[in-house]
Amino acid sequence: MTETGHIFEQWAKHLEAKASGLVMASMVGGGLMGAALGGVPLLRLSNAVVPHHLGYATLLIGAAAGAYLGWSFGQRRGTGLRLQAEVARRQFQVEQSLIRRMMQLAPTPPVQQPPVPMPAPVPAPVAPPPVVHAPVAPPPPPPAPAPVPPPLVSAPAPVTPLLTTPAPAAPAVPPVVSPIPAPTPEPPPAAAYAPQQAV
Repeated sequence: MTETGHIFEQWAKHLEAKASGLVMASMVGGGLMGAALGGVPLLRLSNAVVPHHLGYATLLIGAAAGAYLGWSFGQRRGTGLRLQAEVARRQFQVEQSLIRRMMQLAPTPPVQQPPVPMPAPVPAPVAPPPVVHAPVAPPPPPPAPAPVPPPLVSAPAPVTPLLTTPAPAAPAVPPVVSPIPAPTPEPPPAAAYAPQQAV
């Protein structure tokens, strides 16, 4: 149990013990008062209602009645203290449940992974030193081919022209011309021949 829980439990136990002590004190006080009232017939009063030989009985009955009344009074007073003790316990339980709830809702810190060892660097491959060759002379050019003489071509034979007689020409036919009709004169407008009125 945590420190806070221990304090709450101690406070609840203290309240319960106080309630029990209050009940016991009320019971003892009530019993003493009842015994004092019940022992009045033992005083040998002349005008007593209860005879003297019944004094011890009234003493016991008064003590029992006083103790019962004191117990009931103490129980009523102790109930408030017991309720306070129960409230203290419940308050601690609510506090613990809220803390657990907040712990569940809170983001968990990331788990730190152990550091991964870095692989050893691989040395870069070393290029072999360049091989230096002695300069090589270019090969000599191939010899030029021998010139080929042009082929001999004989002169063509002369061609004789062919004589043909022309075909007789067809006689010329004059073209047919259609006659053009003479234009008809248009009559003059009637307004030109209207008689003019004298003014």
